[in-house]
Amino acid sequence: MEPVSRTTATIALLVLSCGRLLRLRRTPTDPALLGLNASLLLFLLIEPAPWGTHTTLVHALAGGSSAATVLATHGVRVAAVASLLLFFHYSAHPLPEAHRRARGELLGAAVVVLALVLLTTLPQISAEVGPPGFHLISGGYTAVMTLRAGSWSARYAREVADRMRPGPRVGAFGLWLYGLAVCAEAGAAFLGNTGRMPTTVDTTVRTALHTGRALFLLGLLYPVWLARVDAMRLWARHWRQYRLLTPLWVRLHEVLPPTVGHRERRWRRWVPWRVHRRHWRRTVEIRDALLRLGPQLADLGITVDTPLAEQATAVNTALRRERQGVVPTSGEAVPVAVSDTEDALVRLARAMEDQDHRDTTPLPRRSRER
Repeated sequence: MEPVSRTTATIALLVLSCGRLLRLRRTPTDPALLGLNASLLLFLLIEPAPWGTHTTLVHALAGGSSAATVLATHGVRVAAVASLLLFFHYSAHPLPEAHRRARGELLGAAVVVLALVLLTTLPQISAEVGPPGFHLISGGYTAVMTLRAGSWSARYAREVADRMRPGPRVGAFGLWLYGLAVCAEAGAAFLGNTGRMPTTVDTTVRTALHTGRALFLLGLLYPVWLARVDAMRLWARHWRQYRLLTPLWVRLHEVLPPTVGHRERRWRRWVPWRVHRRHWRRTVEIRDALLRLGPQLADLGITVDTPLAEQATAVNTALRRERQGVVPTSGEAVPVAVSDTEDALVRLARAMEDQDHRDTTPLPRRSRER
């Protein structure tokens, strides 16, 4: 169970860090985003490698020194938790109030880090307290602050839309689990120093730590996943409409080439990139061409309220009149396929194809004999 939770936490941490860093390039002055990025990167420094070893980047950077590694690990964890609190403050409060709260959080974290430094630099205190002192000081701070952050996340879940609530709720549960696991880790370290810790406690605590961190990161990734799903749905809808509008666009291009843009090469119609730009360009070009056919449609008695099937027949007739060089007598442009939805042009294109199909379908033999 521990390797799975550790691998999940590492992958989620890497994905979220890359995504937040890319977003930070667009909004480099957002304090909430800065705090979240700092927290993710600091947690990444103390995240064990997912290939079966407990080695962290901090351990590698410390050069193998035991005292330096312990101090750096606990100090980085305190800084990561403090950065996470800044993210919550700047996300939930106005800027002046967030600044005031951030100063208090940074002061508390600085006091904890100073206590850890004193444990390392003073030999007498270090000999008396030992490694359990690091766990009790940094673990106590981390547990209290992550439990606070979990309550903030749960409160935020009650204020957002229904489809967004699973993210803060999962994140709150992950923070609570992580905070309780840190408390157990501190207690296990103290009991382990006295030689009375069961052998299964260490594995259970590590699994809870990685699971809580993974759940919190998955909660942060949930709105990102929702945004990607919505973007893929929009892409699929535009790609479908772009392909369905191709026959109508080609027909208009043959009659009104100055209005409709240059004809695409056949292979480019099936290239799935720059879909949104191509979709809107095609829509605008078709609308311009239909507007140019407006006087012909007015001569045919078409109005905005005419049923779509009759509008499709009139557009086919107007294209034939335009191809024959018939000059319209009306100077009024009648819009067609007017609707609040983007599928109006698609329905017009389908109605025109159905009309062509009915015109070209041969009658049954008995009907011809009559």
